[in-house]
Amino acid sequence: MYVLCLRSSFFSCSCSNEVLDMVDFLLIAWRSGQMGAHAIVDALLGIAEPSGRLAQGWPRNVGQVNGAASPWLQQIRGKWLANARGTVVDPDGRRYDDYIQSPATPLFPFGFGLSLSEFKYDNLVVQKTSNTSRPLMVTVDVTNTGKRDAIEVVQFYIQDPVLPWVPYWKRLIAFEKVFLKSGEKETVQSYVEYRDLALHDANAKQSILPGEYTVRVGNCSNTDVLTATITLSSLDFSEV
Repeated sequence: MYVLCLRSSFFSCSCSNEVLDMVDFLLIAWRSGQMGAHAIVDALLGIAEPSGRLAQGWPRNVGQVNGAASPWLQQIRGKWLANARGTVVDPDGRRYDDYIQSPATPLFPFGFGLSLSEFKYDNLVVQKTSNTSRPLMVTVDVTNTGKRDAIEVVQFYIQDPVLPWVPYWKRLIAFEKVFLKSGEKETVQSYVEYRDLALHDANAKQSILPGEYTVRVGNCSNTDVLTATITLSSLDFSEV
């Protein structure tokens, strides 16, 4: 059983979303245009491989809207705990204190999307380059372990070192879409741009601060299949 969602308000913060517990998947087709019906039919019949991913997380209810993005702010607001009280542990090791009427986790996290196949990740390698505008090269082996030919969206995230201001907990720095036949393996390579690594400080100056960075790869923002660390030196935007 499936649900076809044609309006963004169908699953909103005010909905309890019980219907999701009764279906196998949800097909989102907002403003699909004149050829939308053809694309929907192809997706439902398995002719086309679904490869869309969410560009934002979906909250479970209105109480999660405008929640803190980093564990430091979440700790202040009481939604992130460093002890064993939380009932949910994400791949980063964080624990969340649930709301009274719902879990603290999102309904669907950023970057989420189902596939008709399964994939395996191996051999994550992060290397520095001599190109200051593209200072990092990231490679990972992806294998289609399912029975169908399918598309995988490989997502690369980075976790910044301890900074004098509050950064994001982790950031999307690159993604690659790759088509793999059943049983096929491919080394996915992506170059990370300087602008995706740099942050603005309190003086609105854009730069990469020195320290140890953690690169995480997976098919969703809350699924870190592999991780690797790399130490970067300071790099000012004027040097790029």
